[in-house]
Amino acid sequence: MCKQRIAILFLALLGISTTFMPWTSMPVIGSMPGTETSLGWISFVMFFIPLLSSIIGRLSNSLKRIPLVLTIITSLTAGGAGCLQLYVLMNPPETDEYDPFSALFQEHFTIGFGLYILIITGFAIPVVALLLNEKRKSPHPIVKKKMKPAKTPILEVEEQKAPENEVDTNKEDKEDHSRFMPS
Repeated sequence: MCKQRIAILFLALLGISTTFMPWTSMPVIGSMPGTETSLGWISFVMFFIPLLSSIIGRLSNSLKRIPLVLTIITSLTAGGAGCLQLYVLMNPPETDEYDPFSALFQEHFTIGFGLYILIITGFAIPVVALLLNEKRKSPHPIVKKKMKPAKTPILEVEEQKAPENEVDTNKEDKEDHSRFMPS
């Protein structure tokens, strides 16, 4: 299986599991997982699409074209949904200042680790998908093989050097013969 597909598979499984992790917690009430929010189920579906695209098709090749674009768009959507949920939780609506429950809520309310992991995973999948994208492999095994040299021996002709102290009689051969070439 391709490294890109393995990484996307594990990150998508991690993203799906963050839906069941705590997104918020209160000391008296307890923790609230992402399954209790509508954005939690949206992120679940958005991470399920990269999971499917990583296991469908030829597993030895990296994702190309439409599956790659779907993986990137849906995981960014899931990460964006997590950012939106984080924004909503960090900026609660204005409440009556005399309400004791809103004061208690604002003092002891914490954001759970599942929401942070969801955001990181949502933005990590496109990075991993693009960084581990391998070049397209040749579909034909013949193209992959290197050409082997012929087994028939080739006769080699040794060059004969003229002794240095003798006069070179082949001076005409060393001249430029380009003047004989047609123009």
